[in-house]
Amino acid sequence: MHSDILNHKKKKYDPLIVRGIHSNKEVLVTLHNEFDIQEINPENFKKEHEILWEKVIVHNLKNLEEKNNYCFSGYRLIRNKKSVLLYNDAISFSEIFDDEEIVIICEDNYDYMYSNSSVLDLYLKILHGISEFDYMENTEKLMLYLEIIEAFDSSDYRKH
Repeated sequence: MHSDILNHKKKKYDPLIVRGIHSNKEVLVTLHNEFDIQEINPENFKKEHEILWEKVIVHNLKNLEEKNNYCFSGYRLIRNKKSVLLYNDAISFSEIFDDEEIVIICEDNYDYMYSNSSVLDLYLKILHGISEFDYMENTEKLMLYLEIIEAFDSSDYRKH
């Protein structure tokens, strides 16, 4: 039963599945091809986006021991025709937006990315991909990956 459901979802979401693990740099190349993004000056990044910074460190990277090993960079998604659907979606339900700006935080030593846009955050996770092993063996990681794709596919962003 479990593998029947996974195989069905694999077929259904095949166009969105990214096979193989991709680094932050590879994901950023894809984002640059789809959106206009601008690197945020690292000196100003923590001050401008302290809430996001804390969220990433405290909630998402809490299992990592050494804070000194972090290598952060940040990007803002330029608001234009390419990104209007993400901005419309994000503003409607995000509690984080003070300045109505979508940002992406990258931690390059651990290839972790986070965005304050829930739809873009799902997309980042999709672009990072799934290992060939997990894909072929129908692991729990694949099940979680397909749930992320399902959530992304059902978003208003994908409906337009």
